[in-house]
Amino acid sequence: MHPLLSKINYFWLTILSGISVLVLLGILFLFKETLSENTFSGITNILVSILTCVLVSFWWNKLLLDASNHYSKSGIKHYYNDFSEVEPIIKKKLKKSKNATIFFMYGKTFINGSSSQIKKMLSKKGNKLVFVIASPSNPFIDQYERFWDYPVKDNIKDAPETLKKLFYEINEDSRAHLQIYLYNDGGYCYSYYQLDDEVYLSPNKMVEAKSFKPITIHAIKRSHKNCLYKKVKQEFNFMCEANQIQLWFDSESV
Repeated sequence: MHPLLSKINYFWLTILSGISVLVLLGILFLFKETLSENTFSGITNILVSILTCVLVSFWWNKLLLDASNHYSKSGIKHYYNDFSEVEPIIKKKLKKSKNATIFFMYGKTFINGSSSQIKKMLSKKGNKLVFVIASPSNPFIDQYERFWDYPVKDNIKDAPETLKKLFYEINEDSRAHLQIYLYNDGGYCYSYYQLDDEVYLSPNKMVEAKSFKPITIHAIKRSHKNCLYKKVKQEFNFMCEANQIQLWFDSESV
């Protein structure tokens, strides 16, 4: 859509278009006596049709523009049918990121499959990586174990130590800043990966079936206060303030 369309005042466009056609019809009426009845009717119908087409076209463009601006403010750029489609992209971007936050229940598969990327990111001073993982004492975890028929706690309890082990394998002189938080109380509506000014958000599935794969939404940081990137950040801050999330490990405090 052409950027000039965003500068049009559609109310005045309607008024001016109507006035223009009325002026033309008035001029046409002055020459009515010199025109045949069929010619006069034909030209009149053409002018009215042109006005209708112009107004419908421009108001349709306004509708599309409003919708485009709405989604532009949200920062949403792409939609993936399955997390497996975007996982390789996240891994590639993670090792190049300077500031990242990863929020999930335990992420055993992701951590084990991304150990080289995690170490790469943590091997550059000035970088910061934050992991938020479920606490085994989170009262919601028992219900996830029951619902999914899967030993979630067995994986959760190992995740923080696995991350610490990866961190301490890095040369001390080049280590980045690592923080590990435990999510002590609350259910999981989604997981997300914030990589610099981007976020990949994946809603948690609501069904028991293991074959169902939830979607992933990719969004970028926008100036609008309600963009998806900032909303995720705001919720993280609220959870910290409410002590739902507590710092378990901070490499700069050890």
